[in-house]
Amino acid sequence: SFTVRDVETNKELFCISRDPDEPPIDITTLTSEMEDQVRSIRYDFGKNFLRMKQIGTKLDFTVGPQPVESFRMIERHYFKNRL
Repeated sequence: SFTVRDVETNKELFCISRDPDEPPIDITTLTSEMEDQVRSIRYDFGKNFLRMKQIGTKLDFTVGPQPVESFRMIERHYFKNRL
């Protein structure tokens, strides 16, 4: 699952997760265009989002039924080609 929240208020702004009743997707059967769609999340928070002082995100990783413990991911976000 992937969650975005306002750190000051702890208000959840966005949450998406896979339906646990659906079987996993076999990515070997997907075209490269379809694979990009499966791996991408699109969202629009509106202009008030840019006024928030801090946001927090949570992303759950698994490998099959096993969670990936102590995984660390560093992201870079750009706006109009500026980091």
